[in-house]
Amino acid sequence: MLLGSRDPQSAIALAQALPAGETRAIALVNVASGWAQREPAAAARWTAAQADLPPPALRGAFSYWRLQDAAAAQAWLKSAGLPAETKAQLRGGVR
Repeated sequence: MLLGSRDPQSAIALAQALPAGETRAIALVNVASGWAQREPAAAARWTAAQADLPPPALRGAFSYWRLQDAAAAQAWLKSAGLPAETKAQLRGGVR
């Protein structure tokens, strides 16, 4: 998570080098969370593009973005190519 906040691209590369499975997914969620604390818009966009990450990763990144710039986060959500259920969860902050 700390490396994700300082150097997200290196953290992503390190996490993606792990064997596929739960450990890799957890590492990528932690990267997204750390990154979202500094650059929530970039972290949320990247996380949304990762089909293999669990939903909490996007919810976490998006929540940071919404705290920083709610209007921009909502505008992105409206046009994002996400499933309607995911958009509803993000809109309502459903966990």
